[in-house]
Amino acid sequence: MTKLKPQHFHDLYHRTLLPKLSVGSIKKAHVLILDALNRAVTWGIITQNVASSVALPQGKKKKFEVWNEHQLKIFLDAASEDQYFMAFELAASTGMRQSEILALPRSEVDLKRKTASVRQAYTISEIGHDLDDTKNDSSVRSIALFANTVNFLENHSRKQEHEQARNKLTMIQA
Repeated sequence: MTKLKPQHFHDLYHRTLLPKLSVGSIKKAHVLILDALNRAVTWGIITQNVASSVALPQGKKKKFEVWNEHQLKIFLDAASEDQYFMAFELAASTGMRQSEILALPRSEVDLKRKTASVRQAYTISEIGHDLDDTKNDSSVRSIALFANTVNFLENHSRKQEHEQARNKLTMIQA
């Protein structure tokens, strides 16, 4: 620890972590490092916290663009035959997060009541991906579905049932 120099942390933040992590994540790591080195100073292991003089990478908040209704319609029309159309439609019409859409089972969609219940998210785990609880308790919610979204979901369900039946027939013939 006594051999640590500010340049080590500068290189860690700017060269090693910045290409892989957001500036916010690097700042969180820096807080942990500062705390650990402050304790080392308190305990007499080192004389000064060399990380305190390191300039962190600066990130500009990226201003994202929101499509207007016409742009969204053009996109959805172009994507209407895409295998992921239903995910695009749900994102556009409900505001659900990508991870919530990917984790939404049919059992949580009530087409008669025109609602979808968000209870879980598809997240990155230590080994691949996993279904997990939502981000926080307020993320668990019931979402009203527009009539046209319900129609798309009904058509999507019929299409999937047809494809599953066709796949079973193909497997039997093979």
